Amino acid sequence: MCNQNALQLHIARRTNNGETVANFLADTIEGKHSDAKYHHKLEAAKLLARYGSPDDDPNRHSCESRNPQGQGGETDNSELTTENSPVTHLDILNYDIAHLIRQETAEGHTIAEFLSHVMTRRDQPFTPKKLRIRHTDRMAAAKEILRRGHGHWGRKPKLKVYADDVEDTNDYDTLHTDLAKRMREYNEHGTDAIRFLLDVMSDTSLDPEEGYTWHHKMSAAHEIIRRGWDTNYDKITPEMLQAYWQDQQSTRLSIGQKKQLAGLPTFLDEYDHYDNEDYEAIAREIRDQEDMEQVAAFKAASAPGKSPLSPADRGM
Repeated sequence: MCNQNALQLHIARRTNNGETVANFLADTIEGKHSDAKYHHKLEAAKLLARYGSPDDDPNRHSCESRNPQGQGGETDNSELTTENSPVTHLDILNYDIAHLIRQETAEGHTIAEFLSHVMTRRDQPFTPKKLRIRHTDRMAAAKEILRRGHGHWGRKPKLKVYADDVEDTNDYDTLHTDLAKRMREYNEHGTDAIRFLLDVMSDTSLDPEEGYTWHHKMSAAHEIIRRGWDTNYDKITPEMLQAYWQDQQSTRLSIGQKKQLAGLPTFLDEYDHYDNEDYEAIAREIRDQEDMEQVAAFKAASAPGKSPLSPADRGM
């Protein structure tokens, strides 16, 4: 048996070490869930056969995270690699949101509880049809529980920024384009998106117009799990973080960062043609022009016959 992390321990406790999942899959095969279709039953049979196989099955991976050794070559990690813990720039960029996810989910306790809830909950008669749990979502929850708590089969998926990413698209240059930096700047480096996904997952609204469906909730949970546990979070050291951010400080700032430093609007594109200019000088020039316009306006308003005071106020 492999060493289990906190998420896997929570899953084991919530599912009685997998017994709850096995019962759910067996009930699916036996037709005890009225909305279970043939492909659900077939998938349940496959999962029971796989996870009922011996622990030494060569196709079975350990129950560690999907990328336990930083494998996959998503980016050049030579600058951030230690002898025992290869870490990529992708891992570094995801460190803060992984930390937030683990903090907000009590090291995975909330995730394990949510997945177990989706798998076993029965809808109430008053639940709007749109917000009822489909068997497809129950199966997705059961599969995620098994993958996270009891290991993987076949080729391990790699963490990708997008589901349709091809190999090696998460290289250093791709992750540090002006657009990528701008996205992180306006999203608090991913924390806003994570908090949104956490809100989606925990939504309890029964309003069919406002409430999120269980498909939405499962999609949010899946992304949260990937970002929280599919990186080398536990192998990132303070020295690695410091080295990375020092390297970022010494490289060219994004256009948005330059504009922020100069006090210019970063959300407008009208200044983009100043890309290689002295932003502070531009900002000073703009402020001087505004001051001159204010002085001119004041002089015009104070000219004879232009006083804003009424004749009575001027003593006439």
